[in-house]
Amino acid sequence: MRKTETDQKSVPSRPSALKLVIAFCRDEAGVLTGFSLYIFILMMMIAGLTIDLMRYEAVRTRLQATSDRAVLAAADLDQTTNAKAVVEDYFAKAGMSQYLDGVQVSKGLNFKEVEAQVSATIPTWFMNMSGIETLDAFARSKAEERIQNIEVSLVLDISGSMGWDGKLANMRTAADQFVRTMMAGNDNVAADGTGLTSVSIIPYHAVVNVPDELLDEYAVSTQQTVSNCVRFTATDFQSISIDRTKTLDRLAHFDRNNSNLHTFNGDRLIGRPWCQVGTYGAILPWSTSVTDLTNKVAELGASGNTATDIGMKWAAALLDPGTQNIVDDMIDGGHLEADLAGRPVLYSDPETIKVVVLMTDGENTSQYDLKNEFKGTMSPVWWDEASDSYFVYFQNRANNDKKPWWNVGRTPESDTNGNDSDKGSWEWELGEPSARQLSHAELFGTFSVRFISEFFFRVKNDNQKTIREKYRNAVTRYTGNSTADGYTEQICDQLKAQDVVIFTIGFEAPQRGQDLMRYCASSSGHYFDVEGVEISEAFSSIANTIQQLRLSL
Repeated sequence: MRKTETDQKSVPSRPSALKLVIAFCRDEAGVLTGFSLYIFILMMMIAGLTIDLMRYEAVRTRLQATSDRAVLAAADLDQTTNAKAVVEDYFAKAGMSQYLDGVQVSKGLNFKEVEAQVSATIPTWFMNMSGIETLDAFARSKAEERIQNIEVSLVLDISGSMGWDGKLANMRTAADQFVRTMMAGNDNVAADGTGLTSVSIIPYHAVVNVPDELLDEYAVSTQQTVSNCVRFTATDFQSISIDRTKTLDRLAHFDRNNSNLHTFNGDRLIGRPWCQVGTYGAILPWSTSVTDLTNKVAELGASGNTATDIGMKWAAALLDPGTQNIVDDMIDGGHLEADLAGRPVLYSDPETIKVVVLMTDGENTSQYDLKNEFKGTMSPVWWDEASDSYFVYFQNRANNDKKPWWNVGRTPESDTNGNDSDKGSWEWELGEPSARQLSHAELFGTFSVRFISEFFFRVKNDNQKTIREKYRNAVTRYTGNSTADGYTEQICDQLKAQDVVIFTIGFEAPQRGQDLMRYCASSSGHYFDVEGVEISEAFSSIANTIQQLRLSL
């Protein structure tokens, strides 16, 4: 059957392949699907990168924080545990020991520096798809604590043996250079005083001479006011400080050993007193002046016995915070620079180091003072000013009930050759002469102990030396070397307990002196056993140790 025209129109014709391609190319439906897929993939890659970076930063931050805390704790100068062990302990407690690569520690007398390096390798989760399989995190921390301010007591032996074989000259040269090195650090002192070095020089021999401006700050006995040495008791050596409210026992002004009959000085006083008059060998306290310090070193002489215990007692007191009010008073009085206000600082001050440098060429020897009954009392000697004659009164002398007065006769200045015939009449006088009674302070301040024993109290036909020795022993009191060694050790022990650093120098010293220096030193490395010009090397080494790596301001 033939199809009608209508039937033929209802059957669609198939498009050709070419038409289909053209239609597809012209069709814009769904064109964003491919771009969206590209953007999605890109976002996933960025998110993965972010996650990897966040993981990296979290680990790195934790490493840095742990490292910072560890080195700060380890660098603390009050930290007694080994610095490396402190850092390792911090990382162990944080569960990060495997990341600690190394710890470096540097330390000196006035500083400690700790540095730590850490690293971690972090596997990536997403970045490995782009070929980055791991990220390396590194951290480095460095901390240091430095002591900027320095207080020094320089304790120098000026006993008689220092005058032998050029020792005094060698010591002066060494001490001068030490002072100049220490004072060089003051070139960079900040406006607030940070970085200041102060030095006290304490020369010592049989005694320590205290200058007026310092002694005036203490309560001191006044039996005599000619010289300024004080005597410390056993109790005094049990403390570093010197109590301002306790009356110090001023040493008598006397000459124990002069073998001459007499040698007057211009003031009609003994010429070779046990404690010097004026500024000779006197303490120079709390100075920041290189000129004053070097001048003090240059003027030092050599004489007398050795009393290291007294030198160390004053050295300790001038570092003790208890003398801060004395410094303030001396500043107000114009005796010290204003920069020294607030010194000596507390022992616990983290910004300051306190140092004693003690030098001796000998060992502790005998120390003397007049007994109390010969210090503040009247003597049995009268002086007639008009005739310049002396009389001795013997109240209980045998067979002299009617003749209590002994006329010594002519003035001692006329005795030139020591013969008995030159000493006057040596006759007994009846009655009381027209004369003034001398105090013991006047008597011993005018004549040596030996002269008094021979000129005033000699009895004919008696052994002169025996009488002299008996008299000298009767009027003086004695401190021996063993006692002085013990006092010195007590002061050294107390200083070390307060973390005061003690350097000691045995300068051609005998064994006993070396043993004491070793005992007092803060460690075996703080003791120097030297001879001749080696003393300069010792002082230079000490100065450089104190000054090393001073913080630059």
